[in-house]
Amino acid sequence: MTIISVSERERLELLATRRQSRSLRPFLRWAGSKQALLKQIVPHLPSSYGTYFEPFLGGGALALLLAPESAVLSDSGTSLMEAWFGVQRDCEGVLAQLQKWDLSKEEYYSIRAMDVIDPTIRAARFIYLNRGAFNGLWRVNSSGSFNVPWGAPKSKLIVDPGVLRAVSGWLSSPHVELFTADFEASIDKSACGDFVFADPPYHAMRADGRDFKHYSEDLFGWSDQIRLVSALIRARERGAYVLMTNSAAPEIADLVADFVPVDLLRHSTLAASGSARRLVKERLYVGRPLS
Repeated sequence: MTIISVSERERLELLATRRQSRSLRPFLRWAGSKQALLKQIVPHLPSSYGTYFEPFLGGGALALLLAPESAVLSDSGTSLMEAWFGVQRDCEGVLAQLQKWDLSKEEYYSIRAMDVIDPTIRAARFIYLNRGAFNGLWRVNSSGSFNVPWGAPKSKLIVDPGVLRAVSGWLSSPHVELFTADFEASIDKSACGDFVFADPPYHAMRADGRDFKHYSEDLFGWSDQIRLVSALIRARERGAYVLMTNSAAPEIADLVADFVPVDLLRHSTLAASGSARRLVKERLYVGRPLS
């Protein structure tokens, strides 16, 4: 059982503002990362919990802040989870492979074109491409090939070895489980006293009035949002504590009408200049256990 006392909550809030000084922090750049929102999320964490569940792992910002003794971490992204598995099982092998590669445009396109079978090299390749890609995006074409262009990062550092070793040490704990799966399979494992944090692709309205439910079935559509909320409600009914981040769209608020909504504010990173950036509202939905 993990206990979050008042002093521990204060410690977590302080840690959330000291990203660069923490050894246990994300080793990937990830679209939608909650790194900048951690301090706002910490006050809404449960005071105690058994196993921590994160079914949309991504870069794992909250998981790595909490570093719980017992955790079930998953994502449906096979390549992403291969990177996490590689860090867990063969951190030194991943680091050794990364040391062989230079973070340059020419090398980037060479590695992007590689067809890799070895799991350690596949993990290193994912980390390398994540660092060199435009905005750290991971996108594949219809044939499944990664196709994000070179992003010209300012630093040549692919990954901090100390950070990767710290993450590997925690992932190697006997009660930390990684697996590749649809979110529902993970959430349905949660039980009374557990803590589920879900950070799905957000539901949002487009300028033309169409929302995600009109997109390809391969993307996270409206039916997936409904399925997610249903799984979270079931977890809550079993006695789990649930947090979900999503947009402030009224359709989402209607789905989780008995959850407590909390507005989260972050600075938009889309504008080219700092003066043009504006505050963007996201929402945290808090579902306290019913039993």
